[in-house]
Amino acid sequence: MITTRTFLLAALLVPLGATLAVTPAASAAAPSAPSAASVSADAAAFRSPEAALDRVAHPLRTTEPRGSLADLRPFGAMVGDAKMVGVGEATHSSHEFVTLKHRVFRYLVEEKGFRTFAFEAAWSSGLRIDAYLTRGEGDLKQIMDDEFQGTYRWWNNAESRDLLRWMRAYNIQHPDDPVHFVGDDNGFAGPGLYDQVNAFAAASSPELAAQIAELYRGLRPAGSAETYVNDYLAKPLADRKELAERTGRAVELLRQHPGADDEAHAWALQHATAIHQMTTLYAFDLDDPQNIPAAMLYRDRVMADNVAWWQQRTGSKIMISAHNTHVALKTYAPASHPPSRASSCASSWAPPT
Repeated sequence: MITTRTFLLAALLVPLGATLAVTPAASAAAPSAPSAASVSADAAAFRSPEAALDRVAHPLRTTEPRGSLADLRPFGAMVGDAKMVGVGEATHSSHEFVTLKHRVFRYLVEEKGFRTFAFEAAWSSGLRIDAYLTRGEGDLKQIMDDEFQGTYRWWNNAESRDLLRWMRAYNIQHPDDPVHFVGDDNGFAGPGLYDQVNAFAAASSPELAAQIAELYRGLRPAGSAETYVNDYLAKPLADRKELAERTGRAVELLRQHPGADDEAHAWALQHATAIHQMTTLYAFDLDDPQNIPAAMLYRDRVMADNVAWWQQRTGSKIMISAHNTHVALKTYAPASHPPSRASSCASSWAPPT
């Protein structure tokens, strides 16, 4: 009879193994056919949850991030040489899920060469947090208070702040090989995105700058993220569709004007794409339950595309952190969340050229 604590610690590790198929290790061998004896043993074991966990789970020493990581070696064997690892959670903001992800990311950084933590947060939030982590820009508490509002409020907790502080400390010690933070979601597009796109357009030509400014008229946030999103969703659906059409035209304009700096153009185009991703999500009629699956499928596709863009641009190995509905290979909520980001990410990802 296993103790409750052992059961919980073992159960926490089970979803991690299930998410590794997002980007499987290239060297993974094909599984051999099970023997009759092993099939019989499996059948007997899976008649009870305790027996099943005893067969497939590796107990964790702790879910807290500090101390030895030796008990995560079985997890490392599952990771192999994967470029992306998805780690889910059953509930947002639960202490053990956040601290375990911190611990797992520590392991991936120190033992597997991972350098990016992709998070279920806005692209613009990720840029601001990454500037703090890599260059020390701003105050972390203020950044989190500003960025984690509304539907992202659950990220504003002590456990997430501890993870980000560890990442900042790591970068101070490793300035030439830093870790990064990426927000891959599209629930908000902060003012910094508009500023950077407008700056690129202004450096390219007065005509492009004027066209982009007109297309973005009235869109740049001026107040809090939560107020902005609430006000945006209060707009008539026809107005939201018109705004999505405008931001789509901005993306196409930028695509046609690469300018002299390929790197600056790539980033400006991605920032404009992130703006368009937000307006497109909010162009769905979210008051109609029949539209929710399509909206959530679009959102998962966006998150997969943003992670894939970052990986292709940087070559970095990435740990993807999100709710189980976004990283599981098979959805358990098909009515609201069709096939998830895990399958989308697997089809989006390709090695950088």
